[in-house]
Amino acid sequence: MGLGHQPMVNPTIQRRRLGLALKRARESAGKTQDEAAAVIDAAASKISRLELGQSGIKLTDLDLLLDLYGIRREDAEPLRELARAGRQRGRWSTYRNAVPDWFRQYLDLEGDASEIRWYQPEVIPGILQIEPYIRAMNATTHPRLSPEDADRQVAVRLERQAILQQDGGPDVNFILSESALRRSIGDAATMRSQLLHLATGRTPCGPTLGCGTDSELPLSGR
Repeated sequence: MGLGHQPMVNPTIQRRRLGLALKRARESAGKTQDEAAAVIDAAASKISRLELGQSGIKLTDLDLLLDLYGIRREDAEPLRELARAGRQRGRWSTYRNAVPDWFRQYLDLEGDASEIRWYQPEVIPGILQIEPYIRAMNATTHPRLSPEDADRQVAVRLERQAILQQDGGPDVNFILSESALRRSIGDAATMRSQLLHLATGRTPCGPTLGCGTDSELPLSGR
């Protein structure tokens, strides 16, 4: 996924940018992760997570690292801004109980993408699902979900589709297998509505859909 068309602050993206900048600064300074960790009284694994954009950092710890790396004060402020942005609550934080952390990070990346390519061999991709299809999927795959959690799952998937409804959204292409289109999820009315939704594609982004028979598509993921 290409990144960068959305103006909204995205904590996941800011953490990744900060992590990459800190890794480059550490390597340029000839310091190891162990040396960096010692300065902030932490384990080397914390530096690894930080550089991978998997965690935020306190400004006091950031300043200690920047001093170790020899970063001048005038060059430090952009990194401090990234650290502040990376500690903000993201768009998907309200769904913390319904969506695991790794998937919230994925949603942040998806929301900031300029291009999305997707291959789905089994079911309709979540970002293209209509509400009855989502509910039918949940009833099959998560039958013990409470009504409240089921509603949150629906809300997440529908909110994801906002990037397909906006002008200047990502360039989106989907490759679906014949099985994904033929597999019955819910009743006949649900499938009819879902397939019509795919066929009309009434969004400013105009996602491109391709379909191949099962024999034409890769075996991986079936």
